[in-house]
Amino acid sequence: MQKKLILSQSLLVASLIAYSGGACSAQALPPLKLVQTIQMPQVKCHNDALSKEQLAQSVTTEFMPTMLCHFDRFGLDLKGGRLFAVAENDGTVEVYAIPSGKFLHSLGGFGMSHNVVYRPDVNRIYATDGNHTAGFLRIFDGTTYELIKTVKLLPDTDSMDYDPATHYLYITNGGDYASLDYTLLSIVNTDTDTPVGDIKFDVGRLEHMVMEKSGSRLFITSPNKSEIAVIDRSKRAIVATWPVTEGKFCVAVDLDEANHRLFVTCRSGTLNVIDSDTGKVTVTLPISKGTDDIVYDPGRKRVYITSAEGFMDVFHQNDADHYDLIAKVPTGPMGKNLMLVNSLNRLYVAVPTNGNVGSKLLVYEVQ
Repeated sequence: MQKKLILSQSLLVASLIAYSGGACSAQALPPLKLVQTIQMPQVKCHNDALSKEQLAQSVTTEFMPTMLCHFDRFGLDLKGGRLFAVAENDGTVEVYAIPSGKFLHSLGGFGMSHNVVYRPDVNRIYATDGNHTAGFLRIFDGTTYELIKTVKLLPDTDSMDYDPATHYLYITNGGDYASLDYTLLSIVNTDTDTPVGDIKFDVGRLEHMVMEKSGSRLFITSPNKSEIAVIDRSKRAIVATWPVTEGKFCVAVDLDEANHRLFVTCRSGTLNVIDSDTGKVTVTLPISKGTDDIVYDPGRKRVYITSAEGFMDVFHQNDADHYDLIAKVPTGPMGKNLMLVNSLNRLYVAVPTNGNVGSKLLVYEVQ
């Protein structure tokens, strides 16, 4: 009997070890697997090849002026299977079918293209166009790609977000790059395609924004003041400003609404995790330099951050204030913008031409 008991115990331990090994192997899978590279020969701008040290020094500034070729934030038509990649310095929006990666169309005529929002129920593409002398919201037919309307705004019309409940677009324009001592967050009603109001900021620049779904707040970064502004969308008013205490030039922002945490990245190489109720910084973590985009994935409890230094940092969220860096994925110099499409299990990164290496879209399977 004792021998049988010892044998049973041994088999149980062996089974546990085997199970544990299998679990560890599953956990050891990299979070992202490169499955496709889409070349973009129609994108003509290019950056000179720099050493790692030169690149790291160049990308920590507000505008990265030594880098002449940028992509900006993606747009998505999920139902129609289209990805909008914004070639900022070419002044175009490049349209690709997803998941196939087939090139469909190039929207041109921009002074400097920035952000894209697609509204599926009216089949219209909204794209911002802004440089230091002019600024517009350009509206295109989603089928023919013909320009329907142009809404004039201040120079340096740039970042944009869409509120599906009100059908309002919130658009940054004005500021230092427009030689103005203020910046506007302009509101455009996409039911009528007309401006309906502005919120004025006494700051030189506004960058990325994110809206909460459970309330009326909008959070937006001000890089040269190193702060987050909190907007009450129903009042169209600034109700709080919170300092971003670690890092310089805070740019990208996303929200974990369930855990009341804001994720704010700084170009100098810092992720700030902020309590979205109090504005207190609860965690700071080092990241790659030259950040321009961040996405929080609540399903997988991950934070993805792309940076111009040429890496995508992937963090796993253990709880609201504890994070582990689980991957540092090489992408390429100035590969600073991403789009996560959970329904396709895909993540896209745009990388502009660097030296003799042409512009491309990197497509990752999310594991």
